[in-house]
Amino acid sequence: MLLDVIKNKLRLILFGLAGFAILQTLSLHTLVVPLPFLILLLDTFIYCILYFVIAVPLLNVIRFGNMNVLQLPVRVVNYVALGVVTLGLTIGIGYSIEFLFFKEDYRTIFYALIPVRFFSSVLAYLLILLLCLKYEKEQEKNDEEKNDSSEEPENTRIEPNNTSPIERIAVKSGTKIHVVPIAEVICLIADGDYVQVVTEKGKFLKEQTMKYFETHLPENQFIRVHRSCIVNVEAISRIELYEKQSQQLMLKNGDKIKVSQAGYKLLREKLSL
Repeated sequence: MLLDVIKNKLRLILFGLAGFAILQTLSLHTLVVPLPFLILLLDTFIYCILYFVIAVPLLNVIRFGNMNVLQLPVRVVNYVALGVVTLGLTIGIGYSIEFLFFKEDYRTIFYALIPVRFFSSVLAYLLILLLCLKYEKEQEKNDEEKNDSSEEPENTRIEPNNTSPIERIAVKSGTKIHVVPIAEVICLIADGDYVQVVTEKGKFLKEQTMKYFETHLPENQFIRVHRSCIVNVEAISRIELYEKQSQQLMLKNGDKIKVSQAGYKLLREKLSL
């Protein structure tokens, strides 16, 4: 995870933080901000540390929130919401620290710099977001290469099992319990500790694991096309090119699902492409 990246590239990260802090300090000093250079530098380092700390939970949200399987407009809304929360926490915590440890004269000047702080925080968030997305894409590529190197790609194939395949899924919606026939399931998407069961009538959360459904769904009808998604082959409308050397599924309900390389290989076998 991100901690491994930190250990391997600690020197680069520290130089990056130091460079960002010095650059921003020089920019503020050039604006004739009436504060000592060392105070400006300390102030900037506080925010750099906050940006760095925020990168860890941000990557976890992106990785385990399975945003890469969501449609682009939904992902954009989620990233904007994350940005609002991130900016609020960063500026709020930063000014709280300054309120506790800096003199009142300094604090008054810091408050006047809120627009500048907001702009630099937006830039920092976008940079962190791009790095997190790049890291997530590299991890996904490594996972797919690992899966492709094995004869039975792990976490993509609906494995044969000795138990009878399930015929229905019971899900809760408020105080009601719905019984969904397997034939009505369009796809299943990992959602933290739950699985989102997508049907034509709506989406339901089921407290179960993807591994359970992987081994209990009819193998001739469902394929795990991605580590976060199992699809009913009957619900596939078409297969589209998503990016260079990658595909996505257009489902009959209009949803788009990204397909891993290993998942695409299994899909071609299943559909005799």
